[in-house]
Amino acid sequence: MKNQRVFDETADFRRVLAGFGERSTPQRLAVWRFFTQSACARTMEDVVGALRGQGLGQATIYRVVHLFCRLDLLAGIRDEAGTMRYAPRHAGHCHLVVCRRCGRVADFHDCDLAVAEKLIAAQTGFAVERHFLDFSGLCPACRQPEPRKRLEHR
Repeated sequence: MKNQRVFDETADFRRVLAGFGERSTPQRLAVWRFFTQSACARTMEDVVGALRGQGLGQATIYRVVHLFCRLDLLAGIRDEAGTMRYAPRHAGHCHLVVCRRCGRVADFHDCDLAVAEKLIAAQTGFAVERHFLDFSGLCPACRQPEPRKRLEHR
C-alpha cells in the first residue's frame, strides 16, 4: 500500500535533497521508499530487516535515517513501549498523529499556533521560526475492543 502523505517520486526526492545540499543516492532512495510505502511508523529494526536483502548495511541505514531526521524528512516518535519509530513528514506544514500501539500514522493540517508562538517569543525572548507538534493516541482499529470468545455450552 502506497502512503500518499508525502512526496515519493524520485525526481521530487532528488530535488528536496538537493535543496538541502545533499546527494540522492540509491541507498537513500531505498530507505525513503521503505518509509513512504508504509502506513505505520517503523523501527530501525524494521528498516534494517527489510533492506538488508537489498545490500544495505545497518550502519548505512542508521546514517540515512538520522540524516532524514536532521532534515525534518522523518519524524521520530516513541511508542508506548519506549521504542523509537520513524515516519515520513509531509512535504508541507503538518503534524503527525501516531497510534501508540500499532504505529499507524495520520496527518493533521489545521494548526494555528500563532498566538502560542507570540507568547513563547514574549516570555523567552526567542524569535520563534518553526515548531514541531506530534500527537499520539489509539487509532480506530486499536480502540476496538477485542472480541470475546464464545463459550460453548454442552
